[in-house]
Amino acid sequence: MEKNRKLSLRPGRFSNNDYAGNFAEFLAVAKLDKSRPWVFWYGATEPHRGYEAGVGRRMRKKAIGY
Repeated sequence: MEKNRKLSLRPGRFSNNDYAGNFAEFLAVAKLDKSRPWVFWYGATEPHRGYEAGVGRRMRKKAIGY
């Protein structure tokens, strides 16, 4: 069962996928048939921040060897 609810407004560069609404709808349908096991897969496609090359090295959180 694929859920494709969308938000009319979206913050910044994020997509308009309504993750919370899709999950709530999924749970409502899953609760209708308690005899069947279910799984909900959330596949993240959006970064938590924009990519900035070299930021790990500058912040000294990663050692990157070439």
